[in-house]
Amino acid sequence: MEIGDIVRLRKPFRARSKDSKEYTFGIVAALIWGEGEEPKQTTSSTPIEILVYLYDPETATTYTDEAGMQAVFIFRSDEIEFD
Repeated sequence: MEIGDIVRLRKPFRARSKDSKEYTFGIVAALIWGEGEEPKQTTSSTPIEILVYLYDPETATTYTDEAGMQAVFIFRSDEIEFD
């Protein structure tokens, strides 16, 4: 998994509780590794947290908040499906 990859969220996610739109995809914005861990390009190395932009593949758009800013959301690696 690399920055810019599209990933599937294991559970649909709402950016705000009052929003009706649910997202099931995200675009990787950053990878957070555990303390003392070095990012590795192996399948056995997994980041502890993944920052994503919520993504709608039907419209090819990312979620923006009320101010029009592209919001970033944090997920644990077990909340995301990736190859």
